[in-house]
Order: sequence, then C-alpha cells, then structure tokens
Amino acid sequence: MVRTLSKLIDKVTWDILVALKQQQEGLRFNEISRIVDATDPVISDRLKVLKKYDLVRVILRFDERTERHFFVHVITAKGVKILEKYKLKQLMRELEKL
Repeated sequence: MVRTLSKLIDKVTWDILVALKQQQEGLRFNEISRIVDATDPVISDRLKVLKKYDLVRVILRFDERTERHFFVHVITAKGVKILEKYKLKQLMRELEKL
C-alpha cells in the first residue's frame, strides 16, 4: 500500500496529511490552503487522492458561535498509520546514511 501511494503522493500531499494530523478537530479547505504552499486546484486534487484511499474524510461541524454548519477535512486512522510508516522509513534511510 505504501509503495502504491508513494507514487501518487508528493510533498503537498504529505504536508496536508501532517497538517491534518496536527489539527485533530479538522481543517477547512481555506485553512489548508493557508498552511500548504500550493494553489487551490492542486490542494483540491491532492485531497481527492487522499479521500480516494480513505486517508482523509470530510465531516460536518457546527459552530455554536456563528450557528452555522461547515465541512472540515480530518485524517483517518488509516491516514495516521500511513504517515507514521512513511516517517519511520524516512528515518531509517537517514540513519543508514550515517
């Protein structure tokens, strides 16, 4: 699974996953676009890939202050697992260089 995803996932996609992991309550699209250095169409495409592989999902939230509903993107357990495996592999490669 990681090999297959590594061909599809680039730095922008990993940045999105990391940002979503750090914000457990989720992020709106505009919040993601402020964090990740990419254009909105690129971010949208990467989110589609992440949703396709069930690494990210969209949920509906309610803001009590404004009394409005809004959608946020959240990382799934599968997404966290893939991210951790990737980080471990990167660390192992760096240690092998020493």
